[in-house]
Amino acid sequence: MFIEVLIISLLFVKINGGSVKELEKIHIKGWKLILIGFIIQILSFFFIVLINGELENWYGRIHLITYLLVTIVLLYNIEYKGFKLMAMGNIMNGIAMIFNNGKMPVYIGALNMPGLERQKALLKSGELLTHSLVDRSFPMFFFADIISIPKPYIVPKVISIGDISLALGIIIFIIRYSRKNN
Repeated sequence: MFIEVLIISLLFVKINGGSVKELEKIHIKGWKLILIGFIIQILSFFFIVLINGELENWYGRIHLITYLLVTIVLLYNIEYKGFKLMAMGNIMNGIAMIFNNGKMPVYIGALNMPGLERQKALLKSGELLTHSLVDRSFPMFFFADIISIPKPYIVPKVISIGDISLALGIIIFIIRYSRKNN
């Protein structure tokens, strides 16, 4: 989803006469925490694959820790336009994952749409480290991936309100700070 968000943002930047170079002037305090979180997620995933899933139970906790690192950075830089929405989205997704052992919950009913058959099969297999199926009885159902984006969309998927909040925050941030004299 975030590739689409970046493309949309960059189109708006181009239409509005902005420049991505302007974003280089922004100083994100604590940005290294996001990098550390990303590295931790990548390394933990590879370790799990290398040792045949021995640490699989730990991945959810590691996933939550990396979400916490990103949330800290977003809150620390809350003065930037769009960061409140990004933080809210990250927190909503984090809450859903806390109630689901560190995995993003995906509502099974949302997968009954054209183009989502592959995702449904993967989730039903239980082999994904990052997502798992839930039904309407899930305690944080409202924060789960419950919004279907089916075909004819290019990349059909199911997203959460947290994802929407994150996406809007990213778009606002990029458009706002790509302007000259921001």
